[in-house]
Amino acid sequence: MKKRSQFTIIFWRDAGFSYKKTLPKDRPGLQVTFGVVVNETEDFVNLATNLDYDETGEKSSEVVDGFLIPKNVIVKREDITYEK
Repeated sequence: MKKRSQFTIIFWRDAGFSYKKTLPKDRPGLQVTFGVVVNETEDFVNLATNLDYDETGEKSSEVVDGFLIPKNVIVKREDITYEK
């Protein structure tokens, strides 16, 4: 039996800047982040971008790091499902 998996690509605008520089005049460029959705709320998408993979299959993979992206900065989202 094939197992279905999903990953997500999120195009978003990171509005972070440094107070040591002047504010940018143009809006920030798009960031592209992809990974596995760990959790999603009304306001945020928690996207795991790095996992410790268990090749033995004895335990599930563990999330190492990722992004917490506010939904109001997301421009586009693509959910991609595949079978393995």
